[in-house]
Amino acid sequence: MTLAVPRARRAAVIATAVASILSLTASPARGQTPPAGAGENPAPAAAAFAAAQAPLPGPTPPIPASAAVLFVEPFTAAPAPLGRGPAPVAGADAEASYQRRILTHAVALGSEHNVRRALRNANSEIRKTRWFVEGSDPLERATWLRDHLRVAPVPGTSLIRVELPDVKDAADRKTILQEVCAVYLESTRRASQDALLDRTSTLNNVKIKVESRLKDLRQEMRAKQVQLNVDGGGIGRIGVKEMELNKLVGEQVEAQVAVGRAEAAYQGLAEAAQRRQDTPGVWQFVPRVAPFLEKDRLAIHQSSVELEVLAAATGPEDPKYKALAKRLEVMKKQYQTADDEARAKARVAVLEDAQTAFAAAKGKFEALTARVNSLKNDLGELSNSMVQYFALQEEQKGLTDQLRAVREQIENVMAIHSSAAATDVRWHLMPEAGLDP
Repeated sequence: MTLAVPRARRAAVIATAVASILSLTASPARGQTPPAGAGENPAPAAAAFAAAQAPLPGPTPPIPASAAVLFVEPFTAAPAPLGRGPAPVAGADAEASYQRRILTHAVALGSEHNVRRALRNANSEIRKTRWFVEGSDPLERATWLRDHLRVAPVPGTSLIRVELPDVKDAADRKTILQEVCAVYLESTRRASQDALLDRTSTLNNVKIKVESRLKDLRQEMRAKQVQLNVDGGGIGRIGVKEMELNKLVGEQVEAQVAVGRAEAAYQGLAEAAQRRQDTPGVWQFVPRVAPFLEKDRLAIHQSSVELEVLAAATGPEDPKYKALAKRLEVMKKQYQTADDEARAKARVAVLEDAQTAFAAAKGKFEALTARVNSLKNDLGELSNSMVQYFALQEEQKGLTDQLRAVREQIENVMAIHSSAAATDVRWHLMPEAGLDP
């Protein structure tokens, strides 16, 4: 069944569809890998895609019983392993991604790659049809089928319509459509299964590593507990020095970060000063170094206004105008010289402040380091054992949470693996024979 579309409109629609198909083959949808053959030879499907993309007058035409119809699931339930992968989209982005996925399936289904897979099997039902026997060469049959197979999404639905009107024998047409669609569904199912198996393998590897590390951690923690008991310590009995050490270690880390920032800031300002470049802090110091500059700037502005008024009243040749203009020029030069000197002094002041801040941060870090070292010497091996034990305890907690998350991921993937959600395209309507003229 064809639609009554004017010739000029039909040509414009086909041109738009070809451009859309070429853009699909050039850049696959974000976070998706198009099936094999999705980017090959889109020209045979151009007219079908035009019908799906362009707004058509009237209702969608009925689907004949001789056509095969596939259904593309709106969503895929497979989670990204360990929370990695693209974030889910919603709203208009989700709809655009879904439509792009339908088009990708349609292009891949009609590709020569899929047609050749359907004909490659020596026991394929297609090879038993009269249509195949009439051909002289399987490659020629594959090329013919690629050029005559019509694949198009049904506008406003989740369906893909597959037709082969140029095969007149109804039984042959049904067999060919069933085989071509079945081969594509099987290839997408295998690809989804392989992806799920890869994901399961990755999760199992992570699970094995985490379990192995947890086993080692438990042994280390037991050894630390024995050592603490022998040395007179114990879990839960933390003294004043232990508490002070834990606090100072955190402050030491913060001080080290502050030293790095202060040093980076000082070096950046020193390089800018060597290049005579002004930094944001320079303008804050200029009023302190040269507080009179603002007054000079206002005087120059006032003289400029007076010069404009005088020019309008007497003209540029008037002696008063020339005298005022010369005085204004001298004022501007003096202001520029003073401004340059003030900014140079401000750069030096900013650099000195940064150097002072760097020295203070470094001094604080060194003092904290000395105190931490002193406490460590006082506490000795007992303190070290306590810190190591608590570190192992925190690591054990994190690994336990990670192991729980990995096991949940494996269960989810296995559930998807055993359900119909493992693939996002399936049969909707099988082609029939003998119901169409």
